Amino acid sequence: MKTRFLMILGILFPVWVAAQVTVDFNAKRQTMIANGINMEGYHVGQWDELSADKKEMLETLPCQVARIGAPMVEWERSNDNDDPDVINWDGFSKDDIAVIHSVNRIRRMKNEFNVDVWLSFWNLPNWILKNPNSGAAYDYQAGRQINNIDEFAESICALLIYIKEQTGVEVKWVSFNESLQQDKADGGWGGYNTVLSVDENIRLFKKAGELFEKHGLGTKWMIGSLCFRPSELRQVKEILADPEAKKYIDGVDFHSYELQYGGQDQVEQWGDFFATSDVPTFCGELDNYKSDYKGGDWISHGMPTGKMYYQIYRYSYSAGSYPWFPGSPKEESTYRYVDLHYFAHIPPGYTVVETSSTDGNIYAVGACKEDDRVMILQNNSGTAKTIEINGFPELDGLQVYESYVNNYGVRNDKVAKYENGILKITLKPYSLYSVGTNLAEIATLRIGEQAPEGRIEAEDEIFGDGSAIATGVAGYSGWGYVDFGNINSWAGFTYEQTSAGTYDVKISYSCSTDRTCEVYVNDEKVTEINLPSTGTSWGQKIFPVPMVEGSNTIKFVAVKKSGPNFDYYEVGGLSTDIEAAWIDHIVVYPTVVTDKLIYNLPPDFQPAKMNLINGTGMLVKQFPVKQQEGNIDFSDLSSGIYFLQIVDSETGKSNIYKVLKQ
Repeated sequence: MKTRFLMILGILFPVWVAAQVTVDFNAKRQTMIANGINMEGYHVGQWDELSADKKEMLETLPCQVARIGAPMVEWERSNDNDDPDVINWDGFSKDDIAVIHSVNRIRRMKNEFNVDVWLSFWNLPNWILKNPNSGAAYDYQAGRQINNIDEFAESICALLIYIKEQTGVEVKWVSFNESLQQDKADGGWGGYNTVLSVDENIRLFKKAGELFEKHGLGTKWMIGSLCFRPSELRQVKEILADPEAKKYIDGVDFHSYELQYGGQDQVEQWGDFFATSDVPTFCGELDNYKSDYKGGDWISHGMPTGKMYYQIYRYSYSAGSYPWFPGSPKEESTYRYVDLHYFAHIPPGYTVVETSSTDGNIYAVGACKEDDRVMILQNNSGTAKTIEINGFPELDGLQVYESYVNNYGVRNDKVAKYENGILKITLKPYSLYSVGTNLAEIATLRIGEQAPEGRIEAEDEIFGDGSAIATGVAGYSGWGYVDFGNINSWAGFTYEQTSAGTYDVKISYSCSTDRTCEVYVNDEKVTEINLPSTGTSWGQKIFPVPMVEGSNTIKFVAVKKSGPNFDYYEVGGLSTDIEAAWIDHIVVYPTVVTDKLIYNLPPDFQPAKMNLINGTGMLVKQFPVKQQEGNIDFSDLSSGIYFLQIVDSETGKSNIYKVLKQ
């Protein structure tokens, strides 16, 4: 069985100017704490404990936490008593179906999928709110305020105790969803149900934290921020400035809404805070899809820096659908490959570092852990991009995973190479790449019609000296083809052959006029092929190529004029082409000549030409061969050694005969 050779040591890229990506692995930002799934909107779930798509996400995404909503309305429909330090268990609806399913869901998340639980409080019973029917949601001044902070803290504590007693699971984090009120200059609105002032947030954290400690709970708080407005950043800092509240806080939960409106300067202010604060930051909700794609199962990342998340947002939003690319049907995969690349390849313990790009369509995130290096690269344009990554050290065993069009999580190490110490990689249109030294394996998903087994797409292989990827000629396979440049431009591929021999190679090509290419195997010319014009369509050419056992790098170099377009290659079995055989059955005599050199070709000979070359390498005679038998006049030549080269005009294959002229 013939197999593809998976590592290419020498890849030459087109000569266009590459985009520059710079990474500084010494400029460290925030260390990743956790990756997780947000299913806050799926908080009641009276119809099931854990729906199939949520279960599939937990099974397939390498995450460490699940953020879900708490059934606070169903848990305590009216206040159990007026003493926040005394829990009256008769006042809680333990038998409500929503509470039962919520508890069972938490048990399964921890026991079946080994994820920590983060509870978010957002849908609250009316008795907790002041004037619940007045004013609009998000409007603090209109009365959407907490009626009794201490009783709210007690209700939360009672639910956590009950969950732990029933399941053995201690909830890791809790947050009051989007609780910060923006200043009017920033829009003047806040969270989904209600909002808290800074003082009220501090009071809630302190009272609930004291109750948690009293009842032996290790649960900590997340500050519930909504988005990247300056007034919310100010409030986060004010809350953290209170030392009594801070000891009960494990992080900041921000949501990525309005990123496209806030401007990158605001995002970077938050990013600087994330990178320098001793309190980690998480993105509980990533608004990376249009509203009709959201449902209740948005997926979110841990938050390394504001700037990184701004890039993720812009890219993911424009991608716009499941599982990653706009043309892919959402039912093919529950999770999105954007998330899978990030979750698998920048896991907890990796520290995000600073990056920059000269191309606005190229987004880059770098991270490191000890000696491991990794980058996530995103090409958000409809054209292939060759990039140079400055600052990525020259390392052995570089791994690459790519997701593009309908091919996701494909291992493709050969697209990356070092050139003069700089890492170069060519990114397909609308593509996502993980590049690193210790990448976790991710699942491969291919959707729709795939290329036949054995087909080698030219655009995925090697090319250079003016050759480039193009899409202008309709009918190509894969995601493009290689368009040769002028003379000496080239394309090719590397193939692992199980045994030496001459094998049939097929090329799918197109060209408006006849073209000629020299064929090289491992840098030695073996033949020359003529490619007749195909007009505006595609044609195929099959010809024999000698190969060695092991690795064969096969290159096609344009000669005489500009080259053709190559769509794909296929390597067949041992060649039986008669054109490869006749030239090996020529008789030339005598080897020592004074007057005439006689040649005799087999009956099945093809059009050929003869070149007579003297001992200094100079061509002294050249003429076409039109008859099976003939002779060459040496009478006018000086004494010495000559070489007769007979060339098959169709295949370019040649034989050379040494002759001594007396």
